[in-house]
Amino acid sequence: MKEKLNYVATSEPEENLDNDLKELELFGKVKKMDVKSYKIAAKFGKLSKGERKWKEEYKHDKYSEFNKNGFIFKKILLQSDDIFVEKFEYEFNQQNKKMKEYYYGETDEEETLTSKTEYIYNNNVLIELNTYSFDNEMIGKTDYNYKNGLLIEEITYNENGDIESKTINIYNDNNLIDTSTYNIEGNKTYCKEIEYDEDNNISCIKSTFFYKETLNKIHKIIYQSFKNKLLIEFEEECYNKDYSNTRIYSDILQYEYEQNKLVAKFKVSNNSRYLVMKYEYDVYGNIAKRFEDEKVEIFTWEYKYDSYNNWIEQIEYRNSVPQYIIERIIEYYE
Repeated sequence: MKEKLNYVATSEPEENLDNDLKELELFGKVKKMDVKSYKIAAKFGKLSKGERKWKEEYKHDKYSEFNKNGFIFKKILLQSDDIFVEKFEYEFNQQNKKMKEYYYGETDEEETLTSKTEYIYNNNVLIELNTYSFDNEMIGKTDYNYKNGLLIEEITYNENGDIESKTINIYNDNNLIDTSTYNIEGNKTYCKEIEYDEDNNISCIKSTFFYKETLNKIHKIIYQSFKNKLLIEFEEECYNKDYSNTRIYSDILQYEYEQNKLVAKFKVSNNSRYLVMKYEYDVYGNIAKRFEDEKVEIFTWEYKYDSYNNWIEQIEYRNSVPQYIIERIIEYYE
């Protein structure tokens, strides 16, 4: 018999009420959506659905149900042979705030309620998460503390009630400039420093990871925006115990946009600029073609749309050879 695995929910305090339909770029009052992926089978000169399979091994078939406000209240993940993976169910209040989350894991190839999480608010601001096991014992808790409407502290507790981690945020004129996380021993494990330009846009993010008795790793990202272009520089370094510096990785990537869509990605090295990837989109804003660097690989996608302009079938081609079909069966509220 398989052991029941406890799932502990984590959440970020909501900044807006954009629903799941908007996040998934779905139109109309969607009620249900069933998504499956198939390998292409070519028979007698025609394309058809073959073996149920995803291109990415970590992906699963997904079935979702939406409430009338556009939020997912049920989500089921299945392997390509319809074997159950996991299920989430959610309850919302009248302000569309998530109140409860139920997690169902797989034991002996059957879905079993393994944990549930309660969301607690004060004036519609998330202040606490409590997670319970299938037998109603508390296995996790997160407290959110605010000052002047800004999240300044996040404290996570383990199943024993001990502090597992603490994150502290520091602001300057409502801009987050520093966030640091500490472990159960009070040692800093992560720090992110943020800088802003004169227009109040993020200009630099430096992330530092601290490893006990080993190396400190620094991951630095520098943002520069100018007329439909975003220049991003990545730099990663590590320090030995004596803080002598050894650079591990340094790179510069440049992204170009048109109408908020990524159209090209370049790598900059030794004052030279190399095309890494180029993108094209169809009239509905879905990606239609992707060119990859020097591998001379071209990926293209064809779509079928329903009357709400939601795509219901996507065919992926690699160098003009069909590879996968993704099918979305969508049902709408009347």
